[in-house]
Amino acid sequence: MNSAVLYVFGLMSLVWGIIIFLISFIPYYSNGMMVFGIAIPKTQMKNYELHKIKDTYAWFCIIAGILLALVSMLTYFRFQSLKTMWIQIFAIFIYLWITIFFYIKSYKKVKKLKETNDWVIDTTKEGTEINSISLSSTFNHWIYLILLIVIGVGIGLVAYRYPMIPDKIPMHFNMEGVATHYVTKSLETFAILPIIQVLIMVVFVGISIAIDKARSNANNQRDHIYKKSMGYMLFFIGLLITIFLSSLEISLAGIIPGTLIKFLPVFYVVILFIMLVYFSAKVGQGGNRINDNAEINTLDDEQYWHFGIFYNNKKDPSLFVENRVGLGLTMNFGNKLSWIVIGGMGVFVISILILTRLL
Repeated sequence: MNSAVLYVFGLMSLVWGIIIFLISFIPYYSNGMMVFGIAIPKTQMKNYELHKIKDTYAWFCIIAGILLALVSMLTYFRFQSLKTMWIQIFAIFIYLWITIFFYIKSYKKVKKLKETNDWVIDTTKEGTEINSISLSSTFNHWIYLILLIVIGVGIGLVAYRYPMIPDKIPMHFNMEGVATHYVTKSLETFAILPIIQVLIMVVFVGISIAIDKARSNANNQRDHIYKKSMGYMLFFIGLLITIFLSSLEISLAGIIPGTLIKFLPVFYVVILFIMLVYFSAKVGQGGNRINDNAEINTLDDEQYWHFGIFYNNKKDPSLFVENRVGLGLTMNFGNKLSWIVIGGMGVFVISILILTRLL
């Protein structure tokens, strides 16, 4: 294998490993009182049948993922590196559809198990009613100004280097690191990346504020710590993205080698994965791993959840609520504002695609 093939092989092996891990262990790092999005009484969390469903799902996803990864990786011995990467991406989509099918099957099994055994969640505890008011996070949103500093440093370095930049700038490289596309030097070319960075920062600030206002199933103290932790993790993700785009910007100016850029995503993906694993182990969804000796208040409201993933409740004033599956938040599709948010995100994605096409 040449260096280009080895790079693609290593990159896709890393991607496969992370995807298989995140999907296979969904039942184990979700909210402590949820199994495939179904609210389970605390006294039944060690139920044998429940654990059997979770373990079967995990092993199925692990084995299916490994088999698909191995079969798709055999193409490295027959096709060019770029073509094999697209084959890998196609195989990953197949894997996602297979696991979605098995997730739905496992979800139905847990739901039937709960109904058969007549498991009921105690909703008489204080704090289990729908309430969008909770302690505000101590996370300081002004910290996102650091991203503006990073963006400013990138702009300053490019401005300093601009007179020395050649008239033709290499924009795209093949897997061997050879430039395949050049553009004419202009201020507009170098302005696109800072614009993208600012747009991304605005979105991250909006998501951070949404986390604060999201309705939680946890008690206020745990909710307070969870939202603060989520806020800082989100900030570091935004910081990594901003640093990467600034690195790309100054590479166009010839300050750092363009071939070095292809290794940065691998480094950032590893850092992001470590952050997610640490967050899941130390905090957990809804803060269920925070050791404060407090109960997790769980709403027994399956009628508003579709497959434990999509939430639709017109009676709930919240725009964002905690996910029942995995980590993070989901939207309340019963709130009309959710469709405005979806439309805004669509405009954002289209804007980014248009701007990147201009590079």
